[in-house]
Amino acid sequence: MNVLDRTQPPVAQAISSVSIVPLHTRLLSNGLPLHTLQAGQQPVGRVELVFEGGSRAETVPNTAFFGSRLLSEGTRSHTAAEIAEFFDCHGAFLEISPGADRTTIALYALSRHFPVLLPMLREMITEAVFPEEELELQRNIALQHLRVSQEKTATVAGWLLREKLFGPEHPYGRHQTEANLQAFTRGQVMAFYENNFLQKPFQLFVSGNVPEADFALMDEVFGSLPLLPPAPPPGLLTYTPPPPQPVQETWPDKMQSSIRMGCMSISRTHPDYFALLVASEIFGGYFGSRLMKNIREEKGYTYGIYAQFTHLGQASYWSIGTDVNREVAGDTVSEIKREMHLMQQEPVTQQELSTARNYMIGQFAGSLNTPFEIADRHKTRLLTGLPPDFYDQFIDRLNAVTPEQVQQAAQRYFVPDRCEQVVIG
Repeated sequence: MNVLDRTQPPVAQAISSVSIVPLHTRLLSNGLPLHTLQAGQQPVGRVELVFEGGSRAETVPNTAFFGSRLLSEGTRSHTAAEIAEFFDCHGAFLEISPGADRTTIALYALSRHFPVLLPMLREMITEAVFPEEELELQRNIALQHLRVSQEKTATVAGWLLREKLFGPEHPYGRHQTEANLQAFTRGQVMAFYENNFLQKPFQLFVSGNVPEADFALMDEVFGSLPLLPPAPPPGLLTYTPPPPQPVQETWPDKMQSSIRMGCMSISRTHPDYFALLVASEIFGGYFGSRLMKNIREEKGYTYGIYAQFTHLGQASYWSIGTDVNREVAGDTVSEIKREMHLMQQEPVTQQELSTARNYMIGQFAGSLNTPFEIADRHKTRLLTGLPPDFYDQFIDRLNAVTPEQVQQAAQRYFVPDRCEQVVIG
């Protein structure tokens, strides 16, 4: 009988590869693509409808947000309360996520309830009526949320950073204001719905433990939809910002300052991407990063500081964010820039590279625990045009990054003079 020696830790092993459950694609009777991922032990599934209609497609601010959020607030046959009660009675969860580039409607439920639930989902996208009273209720809720958000330094700093990167009228740089929340009409919301949702093509993603018979149900419910040609894709939006000019706003009633710095960056298909991704992780991407060691552990200025990428349909940017006591905001900015220069001046050590890389590989493997997480990886790849082997080769490409490549990436992309800088508080 073997006795477990609890004084000895288990042997650590590096993750060399992961096996990702494949996504299968077929066409419904009307030509809509159905992407399916069959996995999981629990009888739970997720059905997602992904429309290209996001804020990038709107001509009037906020019509994309309200045009999607109000899909569940009343149809020709059911009121908002009846729709909410219907999903609740079946233990289902409905999530509508309007974004800059597209809108996703996701339904989570026990697979056995799909025959009853999916017709209601179809009704929402084909028979929405946008009741005036529900619109005004949602408008008032949005105004209340906005008034609360306007008092938060972190929120305002994030708004201003994106505004400086993209411009105040660009869909990626625009944010809700009291003026634009009051300006749009029900007719304009309905026009966005008709131009981007009603009888418009979408992509259907089904993941989880879903019986094969339910795929025929998908065709019955969604494959019978009459479809019109898709709306013309929005043109390429451009903005040429002026030279970076730091923004600093003093709020006398706040003891804390929110710092946001950022610059335009490269896409995930760029040859430098993996080297830059590793460089960013070492710089500020995890708890053992250089920024955390300097700003949190050595200086004690903050509880946390991060550096991360945001990838949008037509642009990518890199940002740094933290919240500190107002008195040390200037010193914090100086230390961030100093760490940028240090990354440029000499290669990282092999130990530092290995630690960050192993962390990234562990995070990647850990993000594939559920069928929904795996489906999200496939969805990102399909919707953003990444190569088919992007995630299959992810670990190998991380392992191939060298200290010299990290230094070169820092020299090319960690340039303080190119970074927009916002300090609020």
